[in-house]
Amino acid sequence: GEKVNVEPIVTIPGWYVKRVTPEGIPVLNPKKEIETYITSRNRGVLSDAMIKRIVHQIDQRCRDVEPKKE
Repeated sequence: GEKVNVEPIVTIPGWYVKRVTPEGIPVLNPKKEIETYITSRNRGVLSDAMIKRIVHQIDQRCRDVEPKKE
């Protein structure tokens, strides 16, 4: 029930993206740019308890997909 501010980031391993404008949703290289982008934002730090609650909610909503059988 708590509000959490979020910002979207798009990252697709193995893809190269040529940026033509700094506006919009950031498209980042997953190996080289995510850490720098996040640490440079100077946003507030989430408490351990808040991180656990967020992880729990994501886990509840994302664990309903059956694994692909080969």
